[in-house]
Amino acid sequence: MTARTVGLALGVAALVSLSSMAGCGGGGSKSSQGDTDIIGTWNEDRAVADNGPGLRGRPEIEHISPNIRQISFTADHNFKLIVCTPDGSPIPAAKDITGTWDLSDGLLRLEIKQNNLAKKYEDWVPETSADLDEGPDGTPRLSLYDASGQEVLYKRTGG
Repeated sequence: MTARTVGLALGVAALVSLSSMAGCGGGGSKSSQGDTDIIGTWNEDRAVADNGPGLRGRPEIEHISPNIRQISFTADHNFKLIVCTPDGSPIPAAKDITGTWDLSDGLLRLEIKQNNLAKKYEDWVPETSADLDEGPDGTPRLSLYDASGQEVLYKRTGG
């Protein structure tokens, strides 16, 4: 299996946020202050895209399934993407994607180590990137494109 790398250029608002979070004291662990913007659990959020233009004029998208994607980023720089029911319950038969992530110089890079997704979800692999924004309700939103070219919006649901 080949590893895929996804780069995520953070939006201007996120960069301003990151630079304002940088404190004095320097040194320390590999994790930077900006990592906290990514660490946590993010559920696919179709509500904004499905309600017309929504966030940044995103068009309506076609869904192959009522199920959603959930991606979790951990402090040890691993990530896991799983398929869930709309209420966030995992669907074990759908399997998962695992890999590592790194955030440096305002760029989020995902390296896929294993892709075990069921064939029905093969296009759900994160391929290219969009950005990190604040949604209309003030909750952070992460935007990635999948293998089919569809922009997928994720809402932070846990930290």
